[in-house]
Amino acid sequence: MGELLESALATGEEIQCRQYLDTVGEGIVSIDRDGRTTYVNPAAARLLGYSAEELTGILLHNTIHFARPDGSAYPDEECTCCRPPDSVGAGISNSEVFWRRNGVSFAVEYVCASIREDDRIVGAVICFRDISDQRWFEEQVRANIDFVQNANWEIANQHAALLVANIKLSEANKRLEAANARLGLLANTDGLTGLNNHRTLHERLGEEICRARRYGTPLSLLLLDVDRFKEFNDEFGHPDGDSVLRAVADILQNSVRECDMAARYGGEEFAVLLPQCDSEAALLAADRIRTLVESAVWPQRGITVSVGVGTFIERMENGAELVARADRAMYRSKQKGRNCTTHDDDEIEEFDFCGGKSLPYTEIMREMLAIQNRMLMSAAERVKDRLIDAYDKTIESWCKILDMKDKEIQGHSTRVTELTTRLARSIDMNEEEVLYARWGALLHDIGKIGIPDSILLKPQTLTEEEWVVMRRHPDIAYEMLSPITFLRPALDIPYSHHEKWDGTGYPQGLKGDDIPIAARLFAVIDVYDALRSDRPYRPGWPDAVVYKYLRDQAGTHFDPRAVDAFLKMIGMSAAPNGVERRNAG
Repeated sequence: MGELLESALATGEEIQCRQYLDTVGEGIVSIDRDGRTTYVNPAAARLLGYSAEELTGILLHNTIHFARPDGSAYPDEECTCCRPPDSVGAGISNSEVFWRRNGVSFAVEYVCASIREDDRIVGAVICFRDISDQRWFEEQVRANIDFVQNANWEIANQHAALLVANIKLSEANKRLEAANARLGLLANTDGLTGLNNHRTLHERLGEEICRARRYGTPLSLLLLDVDRFKEFNDEFGHPDGDSVLRAVADILQNSVRECDMAARYGGEEFAVLLPQCDSEAALLAADRIRTLVESAVWPQRGITVSVGVGTFIERMENGAELVARADRAMYRSKQKGRNCTTHDDDEIEEFDFCGGKSLPYTEIMREMLAIQNRMLMSAAERVKDRLIDAYDKTIESWCKILDMKDKEIQGHSTRVTELTTRLARSIDMNEEEVLYARWGALLHDIGKIGIPDSILLKPQTLTEEEWVVMRRHPDIAYEMLSPITFLRPALDIPYSHHEKWDGTGYPQGLKGDDIPIAARLFAVIDVYDALRSDRPYRPGWPDAVVYKYLRDQAGTHFDPRAVDAFLKMIGMSAAPNGVERRNAG
């Protein structure tokens, strides 16, 4: 390899190649067929703690795997980067531990490729980089996730104890309470049917109640109960009963609109939340679902459902009242003989079971169910508050880790987060939307953890190739945060805050209103704070110049409405005139 390089580098074109290899940030080493080094670039020598001359002509394996102070050997069979060239394939990528001259180990990520001459393997090239910092950060993230999960378990267990100690209801209600006591342990999806579960339904119901009250839009809820399901289980067994529940769930999922939510409420009960749906439209939807269940092909015997419909009215205090209304209507459907649909506003019929006397316990049962739902909703809110507090502290710790990595922007995340929270409230976002905007602002640059320090901390202007790497940080943020369920609604800012109003931004090239509103608001704040702050390559801009720049970029970089809202919030209804425009770079 050395002779080949020397021959190749004799030309002017390859001199540029030599210069590139000598200045690149990754370590590059070539070896011959015997495993001896024929070329070592300065980055590789620096990472291993030797000079390039000391490393040239030696057995690479002995140096990077036998360099520990005690002289103990690294098992040969575990080394995959510097075996004889005959066993080296092109493009093999892995991670391994190397040893520096001082006996300190460090983790590397490397690519090894063979060098061929006339179909013969004459050597190999190894390119590697130090990923110790990346490994450390991954361990910190895993530790924080473990902390949050442990906190969830503790809160859920405390919630279960509270329910058992305070709620004194019938045996059937106790089973329901025990299921709800595991709210903190359940995921968003019901394990048997694949529908949303009880907890997720109540969270969405609270959001839709707030939206219906604010905008005066209709909202309805369906509760469905599989008729004579206990008898079915007793006759055919629980496995067949589970098949029935899955089939009913499929019918619900395939018959609702995209904006609706179908959920398994508990046992053989299901729920469908219908935003933008008044009582008349809700009754039509309910009867369509009932008919689909009745007309489906069932292997053992026919299956039917009793459906109750409740519609939101302004005097309702919370979602528990809407649930209670739909539940009363469903109970009346069962009283009328099952396999029918009833709205809570329908005229109540008196049923004669005992010589003209109606059942005395009907109203008592209705009141008990209403009380139960109110208690469960209250308990769920307490659990939610404790979870949010734990999540918020975890996110703040991640933000501090990023500030430690890039000291130049320390305090930036805190400032833009405070401004984002203020701006979100000023345009009347609800508190849940404000919370997710706050988390997104704190984590807006979390993807820069995956950017090499040689690029992230470079004081000079980045090259085009370095910009390509830098522009990957929104994608890195998405890959890091999207698996964390509770952070998904906060991803708009980390993933999309570099999109531009005219469609020239990155990473997706979104345009106009296709850009999430939180990202549009944050883009203005992020640039505002960056321009006002001192940087090694320029001083901070005066406020008047920054205001004019934001106005000038409205309609190209920024959503004009976002600029207007921000300037109004900070007391600048219009940008000052006669200010010289400066380059934002």
